[in-house]
Amino acid sequence: MSKRMTTIALLLSCAACAPWTGRAPQHGVLAKFVGEWKVDAKFWVGPDRQEMTLSGRATGASILGGNYVEIRTRLGGDDGDEGRMLIGYDTIAKEYVVFWLTAEHPVPVVLRGAASAEHPETISVKGGEPDVAGNMSEIFWGFAPLEKGGFGLTTYINAAITVIPKAELLFKPKG
Repeated sequence: MSKRMTTIALLLSCAACAPWTGRAPQHGVLAKFVGEWKVDAKFWVGPDRQEMTLSGRATGASILGGNYVEIRTRLGGDDGDEGRMLIGYDTIAKEYVVFWLTAEHPVPVVLRGAASAEHPETISVKGGEPDVAGNMSEIFWGFAPLEKGGFGLTTYINAAITVIPKAELLFKPKG
């Protein structure tokens, strides 16, 4: 019994020292995404890049012990596009990771990247997804704090075929 307890104690102490169990200072940046947000969005649509605007709401909540923030978005009214964004920090790869899921688009988007050395609250991530023709596109997202609170998200999609090559979303504090 004593030998078994010693083995369990050693395993637990080793797990506590593992790099993936600790929180990094970058996890503190995630708190900036927590809150109730009014969202104003601009999209440049189609090959002629016609400007389209939508407004909506978002709620950011800290989940899983503060390791991630889940942002639930709804653009274009109660029947509009619904999405989920999970933002976290990978302590092994030492980079931010973003998962984007939406009801309108069944392909999940995974992006990875880093914070700016000069502005640690400004995060740039990139990834890819297949376009409608099956070609891989490159996606770039940038998160930056807004002067009066909240944050901005700018997206660029580099693809042979894309419906929305650029978008800008402003997440402003509600109220």
